[in-house]
Amino acid sequence: MNVLPARANRVLLAAALGLAVAIIGALSIEQAPSAAIVRGDFPAFYTMAIVASRGEGARLYDLETQRLIQNEFWPSLNGSVLPVAYPAFLAFCLEPLAALPPNPARLLWTVCMVLCVVMTGALAARTSASLRGLTWQVVVSLLLFAPLFLGVLGGQIVGLSVLLYAALFFLDRKPSKEMDLPIGVIAGLWMYKPHFALSVVVVFLAQRRWRVVGAWLVTCVALWSLGASVAGVDWLSRWYSFADGFAHIDLVTNAPHMTGVVPFLYVISGWFQEAWSGRAEMWNALTLLVALIVPTYLFRISRRGELNTVNPGLIAVGPLLVLFAPAVNFYDLALGMLPLVLMFRSNQSMDHMIGGALLALSYVVMFLKDGGVAGGSFVFAILSTYLVIKATGREGVQRS
Repeated sequence: MNVLPARANRVLLAAALGLAVAIIGALSIEQAPSAAIVRGDFPAFYTMAIVASRGEGARLYDLETQRLIQNEFWPSLNGSVLPVAYPAFLAFCLEPLAALPPNPARLLWTVCMVLCVVMTGALAARTSASLRGLTWQVVVSLLLFAPLFLGVLGGQIVGLSVLLYAALFFLDRKPSKEMDLPIGVIAGLWMYKPHFALSVVVVFLAQRRWRVVGAWLVTCVALWSLGASVAGVDWLSRWYSFADGFAHIDLVTNAPHMTGVVPFLYVISGWFQEAWSGRAEMWNALTLLVALIVPTYLFRISRRGELNTVNPGLIAVGPLLVLFAPAVNFYDLALGMLPLVLMFRSNQSMDHMIGGALLALSYVVMFLKDGGVAGGSFVFAILSTYLVIKATGREGVQRS
């Protein structure tokens, strides 16, 4: 069993008590509509639940319908709206939330996301031999990471995303044909964030894991059917059209707060939407070229036999997403940090120092982001990606 130094355990225990107070306090205080409930995506999730419960799925991607529902429950929105750009099958899954008023529903949602992070920590501790016996310490460290903590308490779905990502690592720690089917199902369930799920599927395609891809396809068909039961058989095309338009609006509005190459280049270009349209091909080509650096490096060192990780492709997915996915926000940095957690060496003081520094730096980046300083999240993403690349050159994740 792995043992952390007594000082590290005492620090993490104190942090655990502080986190418990913060989480309980956040859950027990009724949030005004102008507070965190608006900043996160929860109004979008609740809107999907209401639409499904009222049998109005045909209007799920009608912006005016979304506006009316959100202002019905949160009058202080004053006519504004948080567009609902998630796939229709999520509405089917979220429909039970409509049985609760908004604040209790958000309470339940947040509790579920906290539990997702706890389960993520448990899976990570069982995936890496270096983390064996350190479950509560891993859970506390995950919750101490500002993007994940802010996302969970801010009503985002990031807790479920990191859980699905961790589940992929856990199921693939000892590759076998029996595990290919559940891995494909997990990848399919991640299709509420299609660019995340498709990145994982590309990894397994490259590895010729056809059973994984087949299970993913079957899961996708099942999810499409659930969406069709809510929003009609043509929901996929209507969702894509709506989501594509929302992505452009989201970039204009939130680029300074996002992570990744695309929003960073968008901000520094200085001309915003008009100039960006003319430069789209150049930026896309540049993004693709830079994106090839990480998988190329991993391929080279794996060919030399220097990589001892659970799955080098899965290790690369998180950093690649936070740097190159078209719509990645501050809280999604948690996906780039999970590989670092898995490659943490409990017997190395340097890893303890780096881990503590990254946790502290994540709060600095959060304040910079909230202060409107563009590029903070992008720089943090580059740093974490560099550390992942560097870690793959040593022993990496030793299978449990």
